[in-house]
Amino acid sequence: MKKKAKLTPMQSRFVSEFMKDSVATDAIIRAGYKGKNAAQRGSQMLELTRVKAEIQRRQNLIADRTNVTAEKVITEYALIAFSDITEFLEQNKGKRVFHVKSLDEIPKTIRRCISEISYTKDGGIKFKLHSKTQALEALSRHLGLFEKDNEQKDPFLRFLRNLPKGELHMLAAKIIKDEG
Repeated sequence: MKKKAKLTPMQSRFVSEFMKDSVATDAIIRAGYKGKNAAQRGSQMLELTRVKAEIQRRQNLIADRTNVTAEKVITEYALIAFSDITEFLEQNKGKRVFHVKSLDEIPKTIRRCISEISYTKDGGIKFKLHSKTQALEALSRHLGLFEKDNEQKDPFLRFLRNLPKGELHMLAAKIIKDEG
């Protein structure tokens, strides 16, 4: 049976630091790397199979401990993205006056869309919802909607996506050689 390769001390420190903010450049510096090319070194570190596996292992542990799943995250984004203001307000019949519903009247799943509740100077209640735009953007990225949109607009991108992998690598190598 093949023994699993261990991380070097630097790799282990890098993984620990990367888990804090998921920024490879900052993680490699905090891990003790002193060279000039921290961004490149951090990127290289993320390419190492052992490092990727350890990051994934730790992310899975955190997800298991906190019971966070992709489905839950996407559901929260969807709740925010498709929230309806009428879930929070009620209108006096025939008047242009609205009142904020009591928290007991708002379903728990909908209450999670609220980012802030405060009182105004005149004693009224003010509340803010999480950004629908940010939630819609996150969902769109997850669903690949922006990629499809960009691909339709950019024929060069469509060309690159349709290239066989070997040809794409050869093209990239030629570009790098020509620039160097």
